[in-house]
Amino acid sequence: TEDLTKKATNRVWSRILFDLKEDVGNEIILIPIAVDSDLTSLNSLISEFNISSYPALIIDNKQVFSEIKSADELKKYLR
Repeated sequence: TEDLTKKATNRVWSRILFDLKEDVGNEIILIPIAVDSDLTSLNSLISEFNISSYPALIIDNKQVFSEIKSADELKKYLR
């Protein structure tokens, strides 16, 4: 995308999720999927969790995040 704000947001998410993966290793699997993929399963999740802003993160089919500040913020939801 040419939108600098979106690029910056994606970079921040990427770094935070990388840090999280480094910290917890095999406890987490990250599967990035572009929202415009038009996948039935993805569309179902978007509808089920009422996700309207992106990027978004779903943890254990319970918690949905559309804003994150740190890997530590997410760790408490992983167990």
